[in-house]
Amino acid sequence: PRPAAASAPTSTANDKASPSTQPVLTLLNSLTRRKEPFTPLVPGTVSWYICGPTVYDSAHLGHLRNYVAFDVVRRVLEDFFGLDVLFVMNVTDIDDKIIMRAHR
Repeated sequence: PRPAAASAPTSTANDKASPSTQPVLTLLNSLTRRKEPFTPLVPGTVSWYICGPTVYDSAHLGHLRNYVAFDVVRRVLEDFFGLDVLFVMNVTDIDDKIIMRAHR
């Protein structure tokens, strides 16, 4: 005989999460080597700057990995932790290297 299927839990109006049950983001502080709760400088908003590509040659998988990883973290901050993320990435153009490649 097949095992009985598990029944889905029933929910009531009291089961809804209240705003005070917002998940807490905990990060490792590499200086103290302790996990600490993340507290944005501006409540509910995170400003995040990362270095982008240095454009002087063809794109490669290393570039893709970087962008995908940071995009996943940004989405977790926004969707799971409910934070507004101002995400800024620079693009560095190295004129000398571009000019040297063009002369080859």
